[in-house]
Amino acid sequence: MPHTRPAPPAEPRARHVSVLATGAHLPGEALDNDALARFCGPLPADVLDGIQVKRRHWMVDPATGAHTTSTSRMATAAARQALERAGVQAGEIDLIVLSTASPDYLLPVAATYVQQQLGLEDCAVIEVRAGCVGAVQAHDIARRLLADGTYTTALVIGAEAVSPLLAPVFWAATPNAYACATG
Repeated sequence: MPHTRPAPPAEPRARHVSVLATGAHLPGEALDNDALARFCGPLPADVLDGIQVKRRHWMVDPATGAHTTSTSRMATAAARQALERAGVQAGEIDLIVLSTASPDYLLPVAATYVQQQLGLEDCAVIEVRAGCVGAVQAHDIARRLLADGTYTTALVIGAEAVSPLLAPVFWAATPNAYACATG
């Protein structure tokens, strides 16, 4: 009688994963290009045409340079809105994946501040340090960990705070369009 090999074990079936809701948060009043020009001089037309940004929200008060919020507080505000829209209680979250290239501090990761601000004691956190592509990476990480059953409910957040990186340029020197455009 020939020896037969046992069939390989079946792959575990991945659970269906869905995005239930989204949230957003923009700090402060909108700052248009004219207001920005008052602080750093006029932006070159080719820069304005290239980026096509007409207004932006800064977490830095343009008049004083004082920070009005932080990356983690903005992320938490967006998370609360998404949770409300989804009808999910914060306590149901067992995974937070946050993508940012502009955390509050180098350590601990900003995701732990979001965890604290949402009052979550038993929740895993992962932070992806990346720019734009980080949001896609964060979604993929959460999707995989939800699909394989490692976690049941995830909060995926992308948060950026560029104004604290640029603001020192505006207050450190005479208005300078080049510094503003390349800052």
